[in-house]
Amino acid sequence: MNLLAASDDVALQATTWSEEVMRFLPELPEVFSEIPPWQCAILIPLGLLSLLYGLKLLKAMVVVYSALVGAIAGWVLAGYFGFTGLLQQFIGLGLGAVLLGVCGWLFVQIVFGFLGGVACALVGAALFYSTGGTNVILLAAGVGFVVGVVLAVVAFRALVVATTAVVGAHLVVTGAVVLLYYIPGVKTALVDGFSSHRYLLPLLIGIPATLGIIFQAYQLRAGQNK
Repeated sequence: MNLLAASDDVALQATTWSEEVMRFLPELPEVFSEIPPWQCAILIPLGLLSLLYGLKLLKAMVVVYSALVGAIAGWVLAGYFGFTGLLQQFIGLGLGAVLLGVCGWLFVQIVFGFLGGVACALVGAALFYSTGGTNVILLAAGVGFVVGVVLAVVAFRALVVATTAVVGAHLVVTGAVVLLYYIPGVKTALVDGFSSHRYLLPLLIGIPATLGIIFQAYQLRAGQNK
């Protein structure tokens, strides 16, 4: 009976998450306008480094990504537990960045396995989003995450190339779109385009990600030939 109740709770929670995602997706184009333009000075260079040299800079990339996730988590948790002061939130941000950054440094392969799962989840979700299949987008993301974790075990180097290219493309495109939003008249056209053509945003990310994979694979092959 307890197992049945637990399964019902899990199903209810999954339904709730699905509904939240369904409400969020149509607002996705507007989310870019909430990103401050100064953050593009971080997003675009970091994305380019990841996109083109992710394999060469693997350890540094893992530390930076881990620190960024830790900083966001620390900031959110500080507010969640009632630490609303700016100094307190910055302390939470700093502690989160340091803790997860150190974990990234010490456990590169484990952390990158998780990042690979996230990257594959993004790919799976983007494919279904672009085709209008939002009702199974969480399932697609879940399957993608499992595939990414498995690839971390059986094909780690290939996963590194693909993951750093996909994540780097997301960062570069996000930064570029945010900057374009500040050009008069462009924001409305982009928002309308992203809303009416769901494949547009995944396509904008997919093209540089594919080029990044090809470039990194070429570098890898050239290094092996030497």
